[in-house]
Amino acid sequence: MPSFGLKQRVGVALLTATMFALLSSAASANPARVWACHGPNGESIGTKLSPRSDHGGSVSGDCRGDGPSLKLGDTPVAGSFASVSVEIPGTASRIEFTQTAHGSATGARYVVSFGSYSLERSLDNLPAEFDVSGSGTLTITLICGSGCTPGAGPVSVDIASVRAFVDDTRAPYGISRNANSPVNTSATMFATALEEDVGFSRAEVVLASTPDGTPLLTRSEPIGKCKDLTPGEGALDLPLDDRCVTGSVDQAVTVDTSSFDEGVYYWSMRVYDAVGNPTVLRSAGQAWEPFEVWHPVLGSSTQELRIGSGSAIAPDPQPNGKPPGTGGAGSIRAGTCRSPRLSVTLAQKPLRVTRNAVVLRYGKRYRFTGRLTCVVNGRRISAPKRTKVQLLNKVRKRTVTKTGPKIADKGRFKISLKYPVGSRTLTFRFRNAGGQRSQVSIKIKVEKKRKKKAGR
Repeated sequence: MPSFGLKQRVGVALLTATMFALLSSAASANPARVWACHGPNGESIGTKLSPRSDHGGSVSGDCRGDGPSLKLGDTPVAGSFASVSVEIPGTASRIEFTQTAHGSATGARYVVSFGSYSLERSLDNLPAEFDVSGSGTLTITLICGSGCTPGAGPVSVDIASVRAFVDDTRAPYGISRNANSPVNTSATMFATALEEDVGFSRAEVVLASTPDGTPLLTRSEPIGKCKDLTPGEGALDLPLDDRCVTGSVDQAVTVDTSSFDEGVYYWSMRVYDAVGNPTVLRSAGQAWEPFEVWHPVLGSSTQELRIGSGSAIAPDPQPNGKPPGTGGAGSIRAGTCRSPRLSVTLAQKPLRVTRNAVVLRYGKRYRFTGRLTCVVNGRRISAPKRTKVQLLNKVRKRTVTKTGPKIADKGRFKISLKYPVGSRTLTFRFRNAGGQRSQVSIKIKVEKKRKKKAGR
């Protein structure tokens, strides 16, 4: 059984199909019939029940077999009882039963309670139905009261089934998040959601080129296996077992982006419960979240990081020696840089490098240098002057765009940076007019100067 969490669940059991008639008053936008122990066609449903007993009473069996049996023993005494309980999800309007009594004992009673509702019968008049309204715990009890006298042999009731008519009006709720951007061949989104009624159905991602635009692709992943036990018959019959997942989940949905053109797209995450209630999960308060698709040029280096004092990047040869703008092999305009390749160097010695992060000293400026090259007429040359390189500053899950450097002579740039204490990721990125991009990400950690311990 799944963890209930905040979820209330219905206990329902098998009834012969001929015993059940839909109530016209129970019709609503999201009705369901929830079954425990056995389904509408007699199939086993492993509902988890909570048993209790005392003074010689006992509960044997469970919903994974023939069903639970409530017993008072061979010589029941006053105060003997046996009971089972289960949570009812949604808003129940009616609960129906199938059970059989064995033996006799004067004063033995059969009690069914649900919230503020209670029904008490003798063993020769077991209830077949129970009209209620609301949500709560269903408890079925066989009890030997003060007037109970032993009969010939044990007293017991076998519970074959219980079925609840419920109306689920509450949709799941939660938030969504994107695991990665930009992406190349696939993008993974997550739904972190809570379902408090009959159970989840699925999480679904919709991709579009603009917010609320025509969907380009829809991809869904099931959450559990909470499916209709009688498909095609009109009524929705659901099991009460671990197939219907309730409580909190963190469901991933992966979308294939390999065939998408490079550029910015938008995604939206939805979750559905088993009766069809949908909810749009928001990321940072937005129903549609942008993400970028980028297909780097295969077979070429896309990033380079060098750390150390005086390190430099060897220049690429310039074909034909013609300056930019002359119309020869070296001609290139800003923004038309094909197959860009960006390299970045930390040109000053750091304190140290640990766990793939460059450790810098607080209060000191550090110089980063880099170079951007492009392909023109099949040859790689320096990017033109004044080409802008983007600088992104990511701290935890928040990314901020900063003023980046501009290309100077021979495709080179330099920039001096200083940061407060803490960890962050610096990303130098160039993207051309056609959407091709190259970037370098550098993890840095800024520390204050360590104080020497006393006595050293």
